[in-house]
Amino acid sequence: MTDEAFYVTARIGLADYSLTVFPIWEKEDDDSYFSIRKQDEMLGVLHRTANDRWEWSEGGLSQDEADDIGNKIDAFYD
Repeated sequence: MTDEAFYVTARIGLADYSLTVFPIWEKEDDDSYFSIRKQDEMLGVLHRTANDRWEWSEGGLSQDEADDIGNKIDAFYD
């Protein structure tokens, strides 16, 4: 997996946005977190849970948005 930032396009509200994804690796427990930014605005930090779901550990976007962005992250690594 890469430590470099990458871009995904995801729907937030009623519009599609280009988002910058910054991987944050927790080496001691192999958890992966991703800082999500829209231009200079921090949207939150996504975390992949043990049951392969996506949840916000920081931020207030919806679960649907977490799933959409998370699926785009999965596609980037596939």
